[in-house]
Amino acid sequence: MVAAVRTRLTPHRLSPAGMRTLLRRTADDAGVAGFDHDHGYGILDTASIVDALRRRAKNGVRA
Repeated sequence: MVAAVRTRLTPHRLSPAGMRTLLRRTADDAGVAGFDHDHGYGILDTASIVDALRRRAKNGVRA
């Protein structure tokens, strides 16, 4: 997923920290709430990532 996003958004447009935040905030939480050692921050939710990136683009947000 990161490679797919990077084909459109370079680190200048979406910082590494911004990428990490995007992935954490859009993940489907699995297991206990928040980070856990079995599931990390959760399971990637591709549709949520795409929606978040579209909202960023619409609002002209840059990282």
